[in-house]
Amino acid sequence: MTAAPAQAALLAGRNIRRLRTPATVFGAVVIPLVFFIGFSAVLGRMLEYRGLDAAQYLTPAIVAQAGMFTAMSAGFAVSSDVAERVIVRFRTMSVGWPAILAGRLAADGLRVVGSVLVVTLAGMVAGFRFHGTALATAGFGALAVLFTLVLATGASALGAGSDDPESVNALLQIPYLPLIMLSSAFVPVAAFPGWLEPVIRNSPVTAVVEALRGLADAEPGTPALPAALTWLAVLGLLFVVLFQRSLRTAMVPK
Repeated sequence: MTAAPAQAALLAGRNIRRLRTPATVFGAVVIPLVFFIGFSAVLGRMLEYRGLDAAQYLTPAIVAQAGMFTAMSAGFAVSSDVAERVIVRFRTMSVGWPAILAGRLAADGLRVVGSVLVVTLAGMVAGFRFHGTALATAGFGALAVLFTLVLATGASALGAGSDDPESVNALLQIPYLPLIMLSSAFVPVAAFPGWLEPVIRNSPVTAVVEALRGLADAEPGTPALPAALTWLAVLGLLFVVLFQRSLRTAMVPK
């Protein structure tokens, strides 16, 4: 236990150094910008027709989407470590799973901070604004990072269970599309068919995106925030357990 913080710091440094590649920079900076511009162009007029400010509505959605992309890259990275037998070597060095997870999440957190800053600045150019206090603004960033780290833990659990990074990446695309599309990220809940509205309203992505919007708009009490934090707490606990179990299996030499 006394060695765990030092191990986590070393692994965090390793994972952060691996972020310094053109592909990582492209994924963290360029892709979120492309999505922001694309969705603004496609949905901007429809949102304004419904009386919504496009930049104010879409910026939190793209921030959440960037977090989901970061999480998927975490699953790929962990699976690559399994394929390269790095995880097995960690076992011989008595590296504990909390240090491995902390080292992974440190890099993912740093990456998503860059994405959030880029998307937020692009949104501000388009008209997005923080209308609340400095605390609410900090809460916006903290919630975006927490959302990413929870999803990255789940993706890492899947990655630890496979030595095929490409297959892991493909599998992570399957929940991404329904989670982001069946939410209020890009379309208001009222725009969905009535029978589907309860599903959309109670989606974890809807809870997080609406909480981000509430923090940006200075809504009194930010009604969606308790639901978002509850979802993240439950999913975070579940994903940590799954990661521990997957990693234990991955550490057994084959």
